Amino acid sequence: MQCLYLIARIDGARVAIESDLVESVVHVNDIVPVPKSDPAVAGLFALRSRVLTLIDSQYVVTGASKPVEKKSLAIIAEIAGHHFGLLVESVEDVVTIDTTQIEKNVSPPPKWTGLATALVQVNGEIAMIIDPSQLVAGGKAMAA
Repeated sequence: MQCLYLIARIDGARVAIESDLVESVVHVNDIVPVPKSDPAVAGLFALRSRVLTLIDSQYVVTGASKPVEKKSLAIIAEIAGHHFGLLVESVEDVVTIDTTQIEKNVSPPPKWTGLATALVQVNGEIAMIIDPSQLVAGGKAMAA
């Protein structure tokens, strides 16, 4: 069986997200900080008449936040009935991956434990398959 995956980069690492879990990819403009929120919450932003929580994916992975610049890329995903923006460094492509190529019995690098569910080789380079809900849950950002 084949599935479509969005290939992106977070903290320099190549990640693959099942396309069914991605609503869109956008450039984020005006970000409003949320005082006293979880450090994984980069802020709030408006998109198509909705207010979304913006998750600092790098913070969730490394524990170190990165300043969010105007026009930063975010993957929009609906998680538990709420829409979130997940900051990424770049988006490379949407590719078809044969599910038989996915390696599920491997250990990701330690900082990706709990975030990466499997590994797959795409165009000669390894990508970690991640579930966007784990980026939100990993940062406990649902409370925002």
